Amino acid sequence: MPPEGKDEIENLKHKLYSRKNKDTSMRDVRSPLSPSDAEAPIAWEKEEPPAEEKKPHLLYSEPKKRLSLPAKFLIGSVLFFVLAAGAAAYMFFGGGNIISPSNIDLQIVAPSLVDSGKPETFQILINNRNAASLNLVDLILDYPDGTRDPSDPTKTLTHERQSIGTINAGQQLTRTASAVFYGGEGTQAKITATLEYSVAGSNAVFQKQTELPFVVGSAPLSLSVDAPSEATAGESFPMDITVQSNATAPVDGVVVQAQVPFGFSYLGSNPPAKAGGTFWQLGTLAPGASQVIHLT
Repeated sequence: MPPEGKDEIENLKHKLYSRKNKDTSMRDVRSPLSPSDAEAPIAWEKEEPPAEEKKPHLLYSEPKKRLSLPAKFLIGSVLFFVLAAGAAAYMFFGGGNIISPSNIDLQIVAPSLVDSGKPETFQILINNRNAASLNLVDLILDYPDGTRDPSDPTKTLTHERQSIGTINAGQQLTRTASAVFYGGEGTQAKITATLEYSVAGSNAVFQKQTELPFVVGSAPLSLSVDAPSEATAGESFPMDITVQSNATAPVDGVVVQAQVPFGFSYLGSNPPAKAGGTFWQLGTLAPGASQVIHLT
């Protein structure tokens, strides 16, 4: 490029960027600003679809799905069961005049060690802590096998029912019972007490139950054997068997059975034995009575 052209370009740059240039043709012309009342929207407005995209109005609506009859019956049964269970729970465990078995105290008071063959008297304590009364109340006592009636020792007593009637709200009462228990020394047994009752407005029978275990301290009969410490082969020797009654009532059907060891022979006894000389029927022993079997 000729030097003259280069100088012209430099001159133009100088004029363009020079601060002394007074040319105002290139100055910015700015318009003054004024306040505006226009407000910006908070959210974007939903645009309406074009008229041709709008769905035509239907003259009918789709039918709603309905439950079948078996489904309705099943749902109704479940609701009824839930309501019935809730009502029953409220009746038994709720407050107010509703009777709850947990508010009935039933206790047997008797010694833990009982002598066999002797009449024992014990108490049953009943306390109704409900706000309503108990109706048609019966007390049922179940005894172990071998128990006898103290008024008649010849009769067995395994089940006893006492009619109480009505137990008012907050009422406490005591019932007494007696029995003669039989069993070997150290035998474990139990008495079971059941309270049957009904409530107003219901024909149902409800129960409250408790039991008391005990141990037989002594047997009604004691047995002892008196025999020599030594015996000579081929010679006879005596032996006494004593049966003692510890009961306060007659003991019926007393039987003694013995086993003769190998090498020994039974010669005789008083009273006479039965069933091969090893079985004695003593019958009835009166209270405190004893009987001796002399054996040779």
